Amino acid sequence: MRARGQSETALMRRALVVQGRRLLNMRGVVGVGIGTRVRGGVRYSDPTITVLVERKVKKSSLRLADRVPSAVRSPDGRAVPVDVLELGRMYAPPPVDSASRLPARRGSESSLASTTNRVRPAVGGVSASHWRFPAGTLGVGVRGLAPPHLSYALSCNHVFGLAGGARRGDPIVQPSPLEGGTLSDVIGYLVAGTPVRPDGRTVHLADAAIAWSPDNVITGVVDVVGPVRGIRVVSSEAIDERVRKVGSATGLTEGRVLAIAATIRADYMRIGLMGSAVFVNQIVTTPMGAYGDSGALLIDGGSRAVGMLFSGGRLGTAYAPISTVLRSLGVFIPTRSEGL
Repeated sequence: MRARGQSETALMRRALVVQGRRLLNMRGVVGVGIGTRVRGGVRYSDPTITVLVERKVKKSSLRLADRVPSAVRSPDGRAVPVDVLELGRMYAPPPVDSASRLPARRGSESSLASTTNRVRPAVGGVSASHWRFPAGTLGVGVRGLAPPHLSYALSCNHVFGLAGGARRGDPIVQPSPLEGGTLSDVIGYLVAGTPVRPDGRTVHLADAAIAWSPDNVITGVVDVVGPVRGIRVVSSEAIDERVRKVGSATGLTEGRVLAIAATIRADYMRIGLMGSAVFVNQIVTTPMGAYGDSGALLIDGGSRAVGMLFSGGRLGTAYAPISTVLRSLGVFIPTRSEGL
């Protein structure tokens, strides 16, 4: 999508401001964002508001109030097309069985024997988590914006910070306990995380956390991908673009962007928190991750970081925009010239 698509996408964003909450509250809806229309398995280029549902059903089986309309009105009264896409219920972390829908793992391209092994210096894509959390992924090494620009490991708050249940200074181990990691495998100590409140009402921007690495055992490299070459702010042109990620559970997987500017409702019951958390301005792709991949970077064809994986379902995976993640934590991803 070029200029015309960008103008239409701006219209979609304005329509979502006034219509998004109503659509999200319909029965069976797990998210709403901006995508493109799909008919008979064919994806068209015209942007639409995309309503993401647990499962597609016949309209006749739904109450009138829960039937997704074919169009909604923008603030200036224009009709904005609406499409429905089946995604499945979204969980943070993603369910184990979502791996059955992923492309074959391409571990032969890895520079490591396994992303679940103990790796020093640790790179993005390997197993790492709070010492009491079963499994997660180290996204990448980052540095603090303020002097002395300390070195940190980046991942999800539910992976490093137990979604708010951990204490500052708690150990982060690599690999994760599920992969045999113990307190003899500490690579850092929890510093900060974005709050996660699964009350169904609080609006979140990201599920993210950092851990200080006192011995600088974290690099700015992602396994298979190599050095991260900057970050990318997602625009309408990203819709339907090919992207990839490297996670400790499923390795390197590739997929397509299904929706941007998405509001997602993610269920946190798998980590013992009853309820769902609402995240705004997220990225949704085809299925690319499973349990243990939370924290993995979403990367474009130019090796730029786009987002960070935090939840998923049967037919899709959700990411917080990397620009939001970094800004929320006051860190940056150093390029090769900047070092780590």
